[in-house]
Amino acid sequence: MSSLNHLRVLIVGGSSGIGFAVAEAAVAADAHVTIASRSEDKLVTAAQQLGPGTETAVLDTADEAALESFFASHDVFDHVVVSAAQTPTGPLRKLALHDAKSAMESKFWGAYRAARAAGIAEGAR
Repeated sequence: MSSLNHLRVLIVGGSSGIGFAVAEAAVAADAHVTIASRSEDKLVTAAQQLGPGTETAVLDTADEAALESFFASHDVFDHVVVSAAQTPTGPLRKLALHDAKSAMESKFWGAYRAARAAGIAEGAR
């Protein structure tokens, strides 16, 4: 594992699933990690598992104003990962069009809003 040399990494959706796995890898690589989620309870549990120094933020990618406020009130990040999404699943022919649209709203537009608002360090990847 290469070192992230104390770079600032934000993982939106970092309290579970793929986001949590990314957070674990970032902590192991010496990053300064902030995990964000809509659920404060999940954040507390995840931060305890990740260890001391992990910061948390209650954040919803559907709330553009909250995203902008969050990034305006924090130093820039070197890396931002967005794995957060609310995506109903099921066979295509049985999934209501409304549910498919809400999945796109969450997965695509949520990540778009976060990327648009994010403060990312110059030269960061």
